[in-house]
Amino acid sequence: MLKASTRLSRRGMTLVELLVTVVILAIALVALSQMFVSGVLAAKKARNVQIATNRAMQEVEKAKDMGYLNLVVDYDHFPSPYTILDDNMIGFDVAGLRDAQGRLEIEPYPQPDSDNLKRVTASVSWGGGRYTSGSITVNTLVTNRP
Repeated sequence: MLKASTRLSRRGMTLVELLVTVVILAIALVALSQMFVSGVLAAKKARNVQIATNRAMQEVEKAKDMGYLNLVVDYDHFPSPYTILDDNMIGFDVAGLRDAQGRLEIEPYPQPDSDNLKRVTASVSWGGGRYTSGSITVNTLVTNRP
């Protein structure tokens, strides 16, 4: 009897053992591929956020450099390629992002005793699908220094 069991163990792997091994490897490969796809999407989203943040900060810095008295929404102060959207909002282009829209809003600061303050808000929103679309907003205050 000992001789028969030794012969059986030397025959190699059975078909069932091989199938179990293949299934385990397939599950592991699917999990790894999902992690890879998630990593690629996260990197793309981070790139989009960086581009949008840089562009919004650029517009906020330009507005701060203009000074309180020049922060007026008109084509003299914001010529082309800017677009006047309404009395206090300007549109600007955002290169490098899919379906991107940039907006710069300039308005008096809505607090009592703040006649010398304007709030500048730059926002950028972009498309690109469920996992890579998004928006960011950057705010600052500009004061009228006597």
